[in-house]
Amino acid sequence: MWSKIRLTEATRNTFIAKSRNAGEYKNTSKGKNRFERKKYSKVSTVTKTFNQIDMNKLFKEDTLIVKVPVMGETDNYQVTIKLEGVVSEIARNIKSNKNQLEYRTIVQAITKVLNTKDV
Repeated sequence: MWSKIRLTEATRNTFIAKSRNAGEYKNTSKGKNRFERKKYSKVSTVTKTFNQIDMNKLFKEDTLIVKVPVMGETDNYQVTIKLEGVVSEIARNIKSNKNQLEYRTIVQAITKVLNTKDV
């Protein structure tokens, strides 16, 4: 019975076509649909965002909390990302890198925590 039921996964082109032909928003100043509005979305990359990291929480509790302001297609909002175990992973990377702290060791630690732990 179950072998006769199949799910068909939509292709990327199907999603793009659906997005281009989507219904219009009431306010069309930034484009009539989501496909046209996506070029106006931005994620903040200013230093102020990163200077707001709570260093006490990071080093005492091993919890990194980053709040990233996003200018979305329809609204501006803030995304909060909470990572636990970043400092201990940085410490492991430093040991395996001949006790040298480098930018690469930090990026690798954050990437590993993002890929293996709850965010």
